[in-house]
Amino acid sequence: MITKLNRAMENIVGGKDDDDKNEKLNTYIQINTSNEESKSGLSSTNKEEIYNFIKEIQSSCSYLNVLGLMTIGYAGSTDDFKILNDVKDHLVKDKGVESIKELSMGMSNDFEDAIEYGSTNIRVGSTIFGVRDYSN
Repeated sequence: MITKLNRAMENIVGGKDDDDKNEKLNTYIQINTSNEESKSGLSSTNKEEIYNFIKEIQSSCSYLNVLGLMTIGYAGSTDDFKILNDVKDHLVKDKGVESIKELSMGMSNDFEDAIEYGSTNIRVGSTIFGVRDYSN
């Protein structure tokens, strides 16, 4: 999937002027901080796997920039926010992954807590658009 995304960006950027050829798509790596089977992402318990995945993207996907990490935490808990912040600290401080600048965590019901734990991006769709209807 990641190589498809890189190829798509290459096709878009490849048709631009030389000044725009250094353009990259900022991406976030999803981390499953709650280890729920119903959620996707790399396991937060395997920091080496996360590091290796980021290094693979950085070495083979010249049109992608790993800007940050994201999680959809367990409802009603701030543990996931702390875990994602710890993963970011490990990658930046211990592994030297300087591109990780952002954390995307928190939704309409818990964004204040997420911000306290370092979130730089939040998702507040249900506050704006109302609760989703999953009946379809």
